Amino acid sequence: MQEGLGQGAQFYECLDCSHIRKEIQNTKKQIDDDQFYLVLCEECFLTPQHKGHKYKKIEGCDTSQFKCHCGESNIMDKNFFCNCHRGFEKSKGIFEKEYQNHTKMWKGIEIFFLDMFHLLFDSIIDLNKIAEEKIVILDNEKQVNNLKKNNKNQYITQEQYKHRTERINFILRLILNKFNELLEINPILLHFIPIIFSKTLTKPIALRFIKYDEIIPDRCKWARIFKEQKEVNNNLTIYEVLLLSYNLVDNQNDQILTELLRSALKVNNTFYLTLCEKFMKMFAYTSRPQNGVIQKRVYNIGFFPSLSYLVIDYISFQNTFDHLITTLGDDILGPMNYLSLYLSARQNVVADFDEQLYILMSISFEMLSFVDQLKVLLQKYPEQLISNLIRICFALFTNNSVTIKQEISQNLPEHVSTKLQKMLFYSQYKQIEKVMIMTFVNIFEGLLLINNQKLIQKVIPLFVHQYCLGVYNCQQFLNQLINQLKLRILQFLCHYYKLFTFTYSYF
Repeated sequence: MQEGLGQGAQFYECLDCSHIRKEIQNTKKQIDDDQFYLVLCEECFLTPQHKGHKYKKIEGCDTSQFKCHCGESNIMDKNFFCNCHRGFEKSKGIFEKEYQNHTKMWKGIEIFFLDMFHLLFDSIIDLNKIAEEKIVILDNEKQVNNLKKNNKNQYITQEQYKHRTERINFILRLILNKFNELLEINPILLHFIPIIFSKTLTKPIALRFIKYDEIIPDRCKWARIFKEQKEVNNNLTIYEVLLLSYNLVDNQNDQILTELLRSALKVNNTFYLTLCEKFMKMFAYTSRPQNGVIQKRVYNIGFFPSLSYLVIDYISFQNTFDHLITTLGDDILGPMNYLSLYLSARQNVVADFDEQLYILMSISFEMLSFVDQLKVLLQKYPEQLISNLIRICFALFTNNSVTIKQEISQNLPEHVSTKLQKMLFYSQYKQIEKVMIMTFVNIFEGLLLINNQKLIQKVIPLFVHQYCLGVYNCQQFLNQLINQLKLRILQFLCHYYKLFTFTYSYF
């Protein structure tokens, strides 16, 4: 397994080998100096293959989630792989020949993994049904027994929930480790991983994934539904069910699974399209709650899978974008909608820019940096794109203001005027606001490079309209905030007036 580059590690970006940089150069768009698209460790870069190449050297960064891309022909020119990462094309031919000669054996391996995943998914779905549909996580066994007497619903304690989650992860770890054991015996099994993860179970499960008929703002368009009765699954693949079950996956399995998928991308030139498409469609259900307890809400606020970084690696490519826009339509903007909800939900933050925000913003905004991709989005979904951006700005504005409101309300008697003045200057999301500014710069710079007068005439009025709506909403929010502050000040004055009256009457 590949290890992350780690805290303080040195790595390189070869500017001559990066496919994405070449795509950007073809659009004549300036590349951000702080951005990098190809990560190579020292061992893979300091080889004769890269002699004389232009490069950037980065050191002293926390890059634990980034892996060396050497060997991934979709990201890097395969003519310059190091000697250790050559030969994947030849192994594909060997695998196909061996599969034909030993079809019965490979079918047996396939059935084994499908049966194991079916056993796993039954346990996951049963626990999720208990947790999500019936809101059953309780503090102690006494509460559970009391409720069971008066209600036929199934209830469990937090300790029981934790125990069942650990058992699920034990089964998943057995499956993933079995993949790795077989890879050690026969490395060409790597070609078999995309086949397994792309298979449907064709067995009864109590899970469906459907699109809502009615679109409601601030709600995911897709619903994960746990059925009372099992139905034969002919639609959801192993990979999709894993994504929909990710709220129960622990950190260790998350890392093992991500490394398996990363390895599979080296030998399969199209699997990344499926990986990105399904993740973009189901990402709202992949977040793992930080406290390990399911809460009944549309979106979970927690940790995104490590495989998010695989999506970030490939989201910038034009062929990835073309595939996503064809298969997902306006669902390609789903992460952007989630980002505004995530920002609104974050109160009393410790850090301005956490890992979850990095993932969301990379997936949401990277496509806006590429002229051809921006052009398609503005032609097909201009209103959805612009309204999402303005909503993110509004979320930043209100979240900062809410934090200030709480600060003022907690310390009102002390230097009231000074606290009120801070409202004009305080911002807990300075870094994110910079990113948003650059996003708007990218869009308008892209419009200039596209140089399409009809598109400009279509988009600019939408920007003005959405901006005016945003300003109006901000004004309404400020008015509400001011009224709350006035009320608190009035309560404060009444309190001291009563105290003064009581003291005066006493004397």
